[in-house]
Amino acid sequence: MSEVSINWTYEGEVVTEMPEGVFGFIYKLTYEDNTMYIGRKNMESVRTIPALKSGIVRDGATRVHKNVLIDEDGKIVVSKKDKKEARKRGLKAKRMPYDTLVSGSDWLTYEGSHDKPDSKLVKKEILTIALTKIQATYRELEHLVKNDVLFREDYLNKQINNLFYKGKI
Repeated sequence: MSEVSINWTYEGEVVTEMPEGVFGFIYKLTYEDNTMYIGRKNMESVRTIPALKSGIVRDGATRVHKNVLIDEDGKIVVSKKDKKEARKRGLKAKRMPYDTLVSGSDWLTYEGSHDKPDSKLVKKEILTIALTKIQATYRELEHLVKNDVLFREDYLNKQINNLFYKGKI
């Protein structure tokens, strides 16, 4: 992490706030040693957690219900392999309450989710602003492929969409 916060720029202008309705953005970080990283930042974070046993909806949360598999011990079956086995044993899905919490992003001070180099961060650029999740996903993939990040040593990206990994294609 850098000692002094670097401002985000978009099309050469400093950005300190996002317009209403922006889902997220695709960014490029540049370091003093000329290494770079391309990523995506969402403007909001959504977490879905089990409802309180009291039945009270958490402050700021929305109540939703999900179908989940419960094993013989009363525990929720999580992994795909365990779900397949549970279905073979005849376990049925049970409708359970969850709370969905939406929180704002730390995008102004954000410096990426990648393994940081020892080199100092010198530039934070917004490459594309996305209005929807699908647009953000597509535009991130577009920038990663166009910049050939998995084949270039100057990019710190190690994988694309959990499908393609540096050194394996």
